[in-house]
Amino acid sequence: MNKISLDNLTKFFISAIGIVAVCLVFKELQNLFLPFVIAYLLYFLFAPLNRFLTSKRIPLAVAGIIDIAIIFSMTYVAGKFVIDSLMSFQSEFGAYESKLTALIISTAESVGINDPALKDFSLAKALENLDYGTLAGGLVNSTIDLMGYVLFVIFFFAFILPGHNAIYKAIEKRVVAPKKFAIMKRKQNPDVNLPDTDGVDSDDLEKEATKLESTFIRIPQQIQKYVLTKIIMNVMAGITVWFILMLVGVPHPQIWGVLTAILNFIPTIGSAFATILPVLMTLVQTGSIGSALMVLGVMAVVQTFYFNFLEPMILGKRLNLNPLVILISVLVWGYIWGIAGMFLAVPLTAILKIVISNFDSKNMQFIADLMGKPD
Repeated sequence: MNKISLDNLTKFFISAIGIVAVCLVFKELQNLFLPFVIAYLLYFLFAPLNRFLTSKRIPLAVAGIIDIAIIFSMTYVAGKFVIDSLMSFQSEFGAYESKLTALIISTAESVGINDPALKDFSLAKALENLDYGTLAGGLVNSTIDLMGYVLFVIFFFAFILPGHNAIYKAIEKRVVAPKKFAIMKRKQNPDVNLPDTDGVDSDDLEKEATKLESTFIRIPQQIQKYVLTKIIMNVMAGITVWFILMLVGVPHPQIWGVLTAILNFIPTIGSAFATILPVLMTLVQTGSIGSALMVLGVMAVVQTFYFNFLEPMILGKRLNLNPLVILISVLVWGYIWGIAGMFLAVPLTAILKIVISNFDSKNMQFIADLMGKPD
């Protein structure tokens, strides 16, 4: 008994050391792995379009060119939108500055805070201490880095598109084909003994092969469904927030709509920021707590409907992740890949759960149950 416990403990520590080593490699080589992971997610995103195009006898190379054109177009539109929004916000910044200064001073007085730093607060004076040259240089460098990442992602995507099926078929051939071969040999000669099949009934062997084959088909389908559903839900939530806040009269509703779509890739933390920011803007703009509470209620209803009701209904309980696992994954991937890792944390963790939950191993099922609600 002691020997078995020691062996299990040794396996656990070896696995833990291996996971830490992989994480460190991912961190050190993030300039390679991060664009590669994003490119693979884009592959699953464009898979339905590519299947449709190839079914119409359009070569995969042409479909890939169309995909890359769409990626470039989306990048250009997103960049133009960000620049236009920032210019619009900058043109009205003076008014927001005076309103926010007045709001902070009045709030301090109403609460009874006599701190001179708040009683004589001036946002304009606080901003005078900023080094705008450094900020501008950092912005330019970030823009250059972003464009480099986009080109790197497209480079990987161009190779993943024709190469994915070959890798998938090679893995399927290595794992599934031996089972099929064993079934064929067993049917030809029921008395034959094959490696790894001794004592296994022919019907059980056939069921095992069929299940293994269906698993290999089901895993990419579930990953694709998750990626598409998550993106669609975020976009729909962003459009809904944009439309409702525009009707309510909140300034710059397009900004809050886009932030809602982007930040909800980070559950809880991102959702909180996506909710709080338009509420603060409403409070600064109107100075009315009632209006701010109304916007808070609207944002809470939209977030609840899309991400606590509609998304679980489409994806099913199988992909529900444990909140503690979400927090840990955001922290870990954030440490490995920074802000980008925080955005990718939940999709990557959900994909990992999809893969693990499709295997019958007791250890795998235990890990899948820890990661989310058991079926």
